[in-house]
Amino acid sequence: MQTLPKQKSGILRRKIGNEAMLYDTNQETVHILNLTAEIVWDCCDGTTRLDEVERKLKSTYKLSFDHDVKKDLEKIITDFSNLGLLHNENKCTL
Repeated sequence: MQTLPKQKSGILRRKIGNEAMLYDTNQETVHILNLTAEIVWDCCDGTTRLDEVERKLKSTYKLSFDHDVKKDLEKIITDFSNLGLLHNENKCTL
Protein backbone atom coordinates (compact mmCIF):
# COMPACT_ATOMS: atom_id res chain seq x y z
CA MET A 1 0.00 0.00 0.00
CA GLN A 2 1.29 3.44 -0.93
CA THR A 3 2.34 5.99 1.68
CA LEU A 4 1.76 9.72 1.77
CA PRO A 5 4.66 12.00 0.83
CA LYS A 6 6.77 13.62 3.53
CA GLN A 7 6.47 17.26 4.61
CA LYS A 8 9.38 19.48 3.66
CA SER A 9 11.45 20.92 6.49
CA GLY A 10 11.11 24.60 7.35
CA ILE A 11 7.33 24.55 7.67
CA LEU A 12 5.92 25.76 10.96
CA ARG A 13 2.42 24.78 12.10
CA ARG A 14 0.13 26.65 14.49
CA LYS A 15 -3.40 25.79 15.56
CA ILE A 16 -5.84 28.70 15.27
CA GLY A 17 -9.34 27.83 16.42
CA ASN A 18 -10.72 25.10 14.14
CA GLU A 19 -8.02 25.65 11.54
CA ALA A 20 -4.28 25.25 11.25
CA MET A 21 -1.81 27.73 9.82
CA LEU A 22 1.31 26.61 7.99
CA TYR A 23 4.18 29.05 7.53
CA ASP A 24 6.71 28.01 4.94
CA THR A 25 9.97 29.64 6.04
CA ASN A 26 11.63 28.79 2.72
CA GLN A 27 9.05 30.51 0.51
CA GLU A 28 7.80 32.92 3.19
CA THR A 29 4.20 31.94 2.53
CA VAL A 30 1.25 31.22 4.81
CA HIS A 31 -1.40 28.55 4.22
CA ILE A 32 -4.62 28.03 6.20
CA LEU A 33 -5.89 24.44 6.51
CA ASN A 34 -9.38 23.27 7.37
CA LEU A 35 -9.77 20.18 9.56
CA THR A 36 -9.69 17.73 6.64
CA ALA A 37 -6.50 19.20 5.19
CA GLU A 38 -4.98 19.36 8.68
CA ILE A 39 -5.61 15.64 9.22
CA VAL A 40 -3.97 14.86 5.88
CA TRP A 41 -1.06 17.22 6.65
CA ASP A 42 -0.40 15.54 9.98
CA CYS A 43 -0.20 12.20 8.15
CA CYS A 44 2.31 13.44 5.55
CA ASP A 45 5.31 11.85 7.26
CA GLY A 46 6.48 9.54 4.49
CA THR A 47 5.40 6.44 6.44
CA THR A 48 1.63 6.74 6.94
CA ARG A 49 -0.30 4.57 4.49
CA LEU A 50 -3.17 5.92 2.41
CA ASP A 51 -5.63 3.42 3.86
CA GLU A 52 -4.76 4.68 7.37
CA VAL A 53 -5.60 8.26 6.37
CA GLU A 54 -8.83 7.13 4.74
CA ARG A 55 -9.88 5.36 7.95
CA LYS A 56 -8.97 8.41 10.03
CA LEU A 57 -11.03 10.73 7.83
CA LYS A 58 -14.01 8.36 7.82
CA SER A 59 -13.82 8.03 11.58
CA THR A 60 -13.50 11.80 12.16
CA TYR A 61 -16.50 12.58 9.98
CA LYS A 62 -18.45 9.45 10.95
CA LEU A 63 -18.67 8.30 7.33
CA SER A 64 -19.51 4.75 6.38
CA PHE A 65 -16.44 2.70 5.61
CA ASP A 66 -17.63 2.17 2.02
CA HIS A 67 -17.70 5.97 1.46
CA ASP A 68 -14.97 6.94 -1.04
CA VAL A 69 -12.70 9.78 0.15
CA LYS A 70 -9.86 9.12 -2.32
CA LYS A 71 -10.81 12.06 -4.55
CA ASP A 72 -10.60 14.46 -1.59
CA LEU A 73 -7.27 12.96 -0.52
CA GLU A 74 -5.87 13.24 -4.02
CA LYS A 75 -6.86 16.92 -4.29
CA ILE A 76 -5.38 17.83 -0.90
CA ILE A 77 -2.10 16.02 -1.60
CA THR A 78 -1.89 17.57 -5.08
CA ASP A 79 -2.51 21.02 -3.59
CA PHE A 80 0.21 20.49 -0.96
CA SER A 81 2.62 19.33 -3.66
CA ASN A 82 1.81 22.23 -6.00
CA LEU A 83 2.42 24.66 -3.12
CA GLY A 84 5.88 23.15 -2.61
CA LEU A 85 5.09 21.77 0.85
CA LEU A 86 6.00 18.13 0.16
CA HIS A 87 9.02 16.14 -0.94
CA ASN A 88 8.23 14.74 -4.37
CA GLU A 89 10.45 11.66 -4.30
CA ASN A 90 7.62 9.78 -2.58
CA LYS A 91 4.98 11.04 -5.00
CA CYS A 92 1.54 9.74 -4.17
CA THR A 93 -0.92 8.73 -6.85
CA LEU A 94 -4.23 7.27 -5.80
